[in-house]
Amino acid sequence: MDIVLWKTRTRAMGRVIAMTAACSILTSCDDGPSGPRVESNIAGTWRGSLNPGLGRNFDLCLHPASATATIRQEGFRVSGNLTTESADFPGGELEGEFRSGSLTGTLTTSREVIAVTGGATSSQLTVTFFSPGQCGPNSIRLER
Repeated sequence: MDIVLWKTRTRAMGRVIAMTAACSILTSCDDGPSGPRVESNIAGTWRGSLNPGLGRNFDLCLHPASATATIRQEGFRVSGNLTTESADFPGGELEGEFRSGSLTGTLTTSREVIAVTGGATSSQLTVTFFSPGQCGPNSIRLER
């Protein structure tokens, strides 16, 4: 191959690569989202399951069960009711804040007030907590 032709093709290929990279970086030329969208509003009804953590002796902290949450939201403040079909963890009243996809707050049950954390995308909400005796972490995974 002629050296001049090779240099011309190499420069042209370099331009194509540079333009493709610039398009991808500057204008997000991809056809869809690169991952789950972080949710800004979690108000509504959610359904899913209670997923128990493990205790000190590797026994389950709670019994697995179905779960439902009905959440209200005003700005960053969230409140609502979270219930499960578990006899040892029926759920309670949720109070807290939801900012930038992260949930922090408390769940008040008939026996105690539990600190909760979690997060959400447009279709999934996870609430994580420790049950009495620091057993866990337990999670409640919900979908719209």
